Amino acid sequence: MARVLTVRAWSRRLAGIVTLMAAVSMLALPVRASTGHLRAPGAPGVTLAQAPEGLRAAVGRTLGRPSAAATWSARAELTASGASSFGDAVAISGSTAVVGASATDLNTGSAYVFVNSGGVWSQQAELKASDAATGDNFGGSVAIAGSTVVVGAKTKDSFQGAAYVFAWSGGVWTQRAKLTASDGEGYDQFGWSVAVSGSTAVVTAPFRNGTGAAYVFVRSGSIWTQQAEVTASDGVTDDGFGISVAMSGASMLIGAPYRNSYAGAGYVFTGSGAIWSQEAELTASDGAPNDYFGYGLAISGNTAVMGAMGRNSGTGTAYVFVNSLGTWLQQAELTASDGAHDYFFGRSVAISRTTALVGSANQSYSNGAAYVFVRSGGSWSQQAELTAPDGGHLDHFGGSVSLFRSTALIGANGHRLGRGAAYVFVNA
Repeated sequence: MARVLTVRAWSRRLAGIVTLMAAVSMLALPVRASTGHLRAPGAPGVTLAQAPEGLRAAVGRTLGRPSAAATWSARAELTASGASSFGDAVAISGSTAVVGASATDLNTGSAYVFVNSGGVWSQQAELKASDAATGDNFGGSVAIAGSTVVVGAKTKDSFQGAAYVFAWSGGVWTQRAKLTASDGEGYDQFGWSVAVSGSTAVVTAPFRNGTGAAYVFVRSGSIWTQQAEVTASDGVTDDGFGISVAMSGASMLIGAPYRNSYAGAGYVFTGSGAIWSQEAELTASDGAPNDYFGYGLAISGNTAVMGAMGRNSGTGTAYVFVNSLGTWLQQAELTASDGAHDYFFGRSVAISRTTALVGSANQSYSNGAAYVFVRSGGSWSQQAELTAPDGGHLDHFGGSVSLFRSTALIGANGHRLGRGAAYVFVNA
């Protein structure tokens, strides 16, 4: 996709608008100051770097200079023929991306694998459960690690749920296992969220016994077996423990966004195999009822990001926590530069190294947006705002996000009247 991404990488400074527009007028070039686009009537897109020096100076004085690293651009729009709600869930690892489409074929659901070769993304496979049935919602959650993909089907078998493991081998993706809980029952919704790291997978059932549970599975050879079931040490009915889950090495992070009148909480567990212990319970320093802290979450090494999409009347916030010598401490509170009520910033989050990606699916009549934040030392700052090049109302761009180093994958399951799409952005 050879076009400049709509990136709001500079803060809006109202005091300089008159000066900026005067400079634009003299050059006879309309300007979209919030995006970094300059476009003359009938002309192709012109980047700020390509603009005349006088206009570059005026923009710089008014809006400030963006970081040299804030060059995020849209590289591909992924879609799948016949899919519905494509973009419900997304995951990316290296040059491979997985996109869930749980409403496909009367909510039977599918997941699609795409690979990047020479900068071109193409569909490699459509994954389906071996025992697929109408109403399973297969693809409502997806995860990938190397050549292993895990897909959740939370409503399978009277909402008891299941998850499926696929592996890439011999040039094809093959189902290797169907995972179910050893004590599963109807309406547990096992498979609501999934995560995988190396040979370990975690599948959650947020309505198990009313409080929620997460199940750990480990691969030995080609066989996956349940090794552990974890619950919150202080869990109570309707906490929603397991609405979200993420893994990084020997750590897993599980969200309980309905806890304490929907204020929410997150739980860090560490371990391996059959031995897992709760290391910390994370809450926001300024948490309040209806924040939904933990609805979106992510973890990378010693850093966790927790979304609180209901914070401040649905404006939303994301919180960064770091583990220092075994103690998890809140490091930062992230907000969107142009956030507003009911934008739900923090519904989805991702992190890779020192970069965080936060989705805001309801922004601007549910067009949606996603925001990039970077850490320098102990401080976090917004680097860019990403929007779909062909976005429209009710797209819900940012409803799902994933990040691998400098590549972002963002779902928009409402795009094209609910058929959906996913977008690849690269910071290069």
